[in-house]
Amino acid sequence: MEKLLRNPSTCPHGHPIPDRLGRTAEEPVRRLSRLKRNQAGTIAKVAEEKRSLLEYLATLGMMPGSDVRVEQVAPFDGPLLVRVKGATYALGREIADKIWVTEKQR
Repeated sequence: MEKLLRNPSTCPHGHPIPDRLGRTAEEPVRRLSRLKRNQAGTIAKVAEEKRSLLEYLATLGMMPGSDVRVEQVAPFDGPLLVRVKGATYALGREIADKIWVTEKQR
């Protein structure tokens, strides 16, 4: 199966798959909800594998490997406005907490 899938290092949702020795190569990631205004990253993984959430994020184009930028952060734990694939969406903090990104350096 490993050869058939071309030795993936992650599952389709971004979770690391151990190698034959049980090791994983994890990149430093942080929750999307922790990014500040104008910070950008690449989606590394979605922490919750709940079907309805994954389907919703897929309709927004928010899959591992997708670039995302925080446009605005509402105060008082309000939503984040995020830009992905040319569109802007409001994401609640609860959802943004489940999306992990590799931050892009400016």
